[in-house]
Amino acid sequence: MVVATIAQLMIFENDQVTELVIEWQRTGKPELMAKIIEMSTSLIEVIISGYDSTYRDDMFQESASRIQYACKSYNPKKGNLHTFLTTVVHHEMIRFLGKQSKDYLTEDLEICTDDMAEDEDSELDTDKLSELRCHNRERFPSIYAEDVDKFTTMIYRGLANAESYSMIVRELSKLTSRHIALVFFNSTMAYLRSENLECAKSCASKDGELTLAPDLKAVIGDDLYQKVCMVFGGMNIKVTG
Repeated sequence: MVVATIAQLMIFENDQVTELVIEWQRTGKPELMAKIIEMSTSLIEVIISGYDSTYRDDMFQESASRIQYACKSYNPKKGNLHTFLTTVVHHEMIRFLGKQSKDYLTEDLEICTDDMAEDEDSELDTDKLSELRCHNRERFPSIYAEDVDKFTTMIYRGLANAESYSMIVRELSKLTSRHIALVFFNSTMAYLRSENLECAKSCASKDGELTLAPDLKAVIGDDLYQKVCMVFGGMNIKVTG
C-alpha cells in the first residue's frame, strides 16, 4: 500500500482533480486533461524526487503520459484519486528505471524470446490464461496492460510447474517492487481459488480464541466465513476503516 505523506496531500487538490477526471472521462475534452496534468505536477515532482535525478525530466514526462492513460480506468468508488495516482507514478518510476539498465540493441534476442513465450503458452490452458489476464487488467488498472499480462503469465506458468509461492514472488519481484509482486500474486491466487471453490476444502482453524477469526465468523456467518477461508487462506489482510 502506498502511504501518502502530509506534504503530498497538501500539494494535491484531491476533490477538485477528481471532479476534473470524472468530467474528462465523460467528455474527453483535451483542455480538461491539460488541467489535470497541471494540477498533478507538484505531486509528480515530489514523488520522482525520491528517485534517480539523472533522469528527472524523462521521469516527469513518462509519469505525465502514464497519468493520462491511467485516468481512463480510475473509478472513484474503488479508492481515492491521490492514492491511485501516487501508485501509478511509483510503478512508472520502477518500470522506467528498470528499462534503463537493459540493453535494447538485441532485437533478434527479443524476437527469439517472444517466440519462446508463445511456445510455452501453447502448452498451457490458453483460454484460462486469457481469462486470467483479462481479470487482472481490470483488477490493476494503474499497471500497464503489457506488464499485467507478463506478471499473470509468470504466475500461471509457475503454478502449472508446481513452483513454490516464494519462488514465484521472487521472480515477480525482479520485474517490479516486492509489494506489488505480493499483492499481484495473492490477488491472482484469490481469483483462481474463488473460481474453483467446488474443488476446494476448507481448512479453517478451529482453535481461534486468541484471534479475530470468531469475531469475523459472527459478523459474516459460518458459510461465508468458510468461503473466505478457502479463498484467502494463508494471506495477510489488513482491514482499515
